[in-house]
Amino acid sequence: MPRRQRSFLINGEMRAVRMPPDLWLALDGIALTEGVMTAFIVEQVARRRAAGVGLAAALRCFILAYHRQD
Repeated sequence: MPRRQRSFLINGEMRAVRMPPDLWLALDGIALTEGVMTAFIVEQVARRRAAGVGLAAALRCFILAYHRQD
């Protein structure tokens, strides 16, 4: 599946993240449900991820954990 790249400002630096379109849709849906912007979620995940964990991997884990709460 082709990946789609989106860029976000995190800690004053532009960061590019590549994930499949379905994962971006899932993340955008979470943001809509929570009443926040996707960029806010990305920034929070970036700040809370463990050292050495890539941002795309951390976002995938966040999406999975969010949907497991339901």
